[in-house]
Amino acid sequence: MDDGFYPGKLRIVRGRAPAARARRTGYAAVGVIAVSFFADFAAHYEALFPAQPQVREFLAARAGPGRRRLLDVGCGPGHHAGRLGEAGHDVVGVDIESAMIDAAARRYPAAAFRVLDMRRLDELAVGPAPRAPFDLAFCVGNTAAHLSLPQWPDFLARLATVLVPGGRWVLQIVNWDFVLGRGDYEFPVRQAAGPGGATLRLHRVYRDVSPAAVRFLTRLEEDGRTLWEGEQTLHPLTAADLGRLHAQAGFTLQEHLADYDGTLFDPARDGGQIAVCSLARRDAP
Repeated sequence: MDDGFYPGKLRIVRGRAPAARARRTGYAAVGVIAVSFFADFAAHYEALFPAQPQVREFLAARAGPGRRRLLDVGCGPGHHAGRLGEAGHDVVGVDIESAMIDAAARRYPAAAFRVLDMRRLDELAVGPAPRAPFDLAFCVGNTAAHLSLPQWPDFLARLATVLVPGGRWVLQIVNWDFVLGRGDYEFPVRQAAGPGGATLRLHRVYRDVSPAAVRFLTRLEEDGRTLWEGEQTLHPLTAADLGRLHAQAGFTLQEHLADYDGTLFDPARDGGQIAVCSLARRDAP
């Protein structure tokens, strides 16, 4: 399972000096970084976290037969959204980082991409030419861990406004029950081939683990040299809170899985979890 790597507050150690700098407001951190860095990182992201056909097959199966309208929440470089679009679905990918959206739009013309904070999904349903609601929304790779517990009710309420009645919602996150039970945790080093045959190694560590927040430390190396180091704040969501918050927002948990093979989720054992939910159908007036 992907740990949900997402660039947050970064300290650039090596690289060209940017001509301009901008302030980026994330879900839990604010930092001054090079705008161009995220465009460069998109290539590293693909190398380190290659898109898995199994994930797209899982999502397509939950969307149902025929051409469906799909929403990728926190799409990053757009691999899932783009390839589902190439398969014939009407897909929109949203992400808070403009460089990721730019990279996705260039590579995947079969999908539409938009810079948008995941906490404002309802903006997709308004405007001079609002589009039809979505049959399926999904958020994979632990991106939702950027939402603090108090933000979840509002997030789910806004999500519900852009889904069709009975629409489905697929959420993949870390098994936070497992993490909270273990405390500080160092992930296995992720290694991939980089530009020019260089070896990329991504180090990831959870530190100061608590029910409210976790420090997520990352370091990317190329042939043993540090390219950058980063730190961001993630927010645990236990299995009990996941079920409670979704039920309160009108979602029914249909499947609770450990992986895309369909293994049933065990909070005492599994490193990740996938929740497949459906939005309650609204009563006819």
